[in-house]
Amino acid sequence: MMMMMMMMKKKKKKKKKKKKKKKKKKKKKKMEEGERMMTEKKKKQKRKRMKRRKKKVYFILKLPLTGQPHS
Repeated sequence: MMMMMMMMKKKKKKKKKKKKKKKKKKKKKKMEEGERMMTEKKKKQKRKRMKRRKKKVYFILKLPLTGQPHS
């Protein structure tokens, strides 16, 4: 039931504040197997989302070039 509620809510985009860059060496944390699986899954989903977005943009750009009316 909780999952359904979470899905229904729309995510709000946060504005990013610009910070002064500080170079720090990141320590790699050892992840448990399950956690790693989750992050990989998220990365794959993100990639899919990006591909879909690119396709849409390409489709929109392509229409005026052909000069054919779309319905």
